[in-house]
This record gives sequence, structure tokens and C-alpha cells, in this order.
Amino acid sequence: MDTQQNEEKSDFQKTEELKSKIEKQIAGAVWIQTLGVFLEAVLLEKLKELSEEYNEGEEIALTGAWIQFLGLVTEGAGDTQEAFKSSLPFNFEGQPVAIIGNWLQSLGSALKAVGGEKVYLNDLLTRETDFVE
Repeated sequence: MDTQQNEEKSDFQKTEELKSKIEKQIAGAVWIQTLGVFLEAVLLEKLKELSEEYNEGEEIALTGAWIQFLGLVTEGAGDTQEAFKSSLPFNFEGQPVAIIGNWLQSLGSALKAVGGEKVYLNDLLTRETDFVE
């Protein structure tokens, strides 16, 4: 019976190790996504600088991109804390931080959608074609 318990414990340990590995990969994926959204926000800023007219919709979309970026940074911090909790020199609850980050991302995405819609409607009314986020 000890052999069966050892095998079950071994299977449990393997599963836990695999879960830990996947959690670390998820944290890494969030940081990659963070970089992408950061680049998007920076490029939207550059586009703004080059535009003669920058309308309200574009401003809302740009604000949304920066909020989404902040949300991803927050989520990344929380996910990293959860995935590496035993090896980090600081300690905070990662899951609530990640959830706050998700809410910020959602707000940023919603603002990008509202801003994009305003740009689109403005384009329809004026028959101009600007970049729509």
C-alpha cells in the first residue's frame, strides 16, 4: 500500500510541477502582450503627432490604449507574483492584483472601442478616411 501512496504522491507532485510551469508561462505571455500594447500606444502617440487634426475619438482610443497597457502591467505583476511566489523577495497577493489589471484592461479596451466608433462615425459624416484603431 505504501508503493501505491508513493505513486499517487508522485503523480500529484508531477501535476503540481506542471501547473507551476504553465503558470510561469502564462505570466511570460502576459508580459509579451504588455509589450505589444505598449508599442501600440507609442505608435498611436506618434500618429497623433503627425496628424493635422486629431479628433475626440482618436484621443479616447489613445487614452484607452494607455489604460489597457497599465492594466497589463498590473496583471503581469500579479501573475508573476502568483507564479513565482516562493522565489520573489517581496510578498503581496498576486491574484487580486491580476484581477485589478484585468478590469483596467477591460476599461482600456472599451475606451478604444468607443474612440474607434467615434472616428468611424466622423469619417462617415465627413467622408474622410483616417486610421481607425
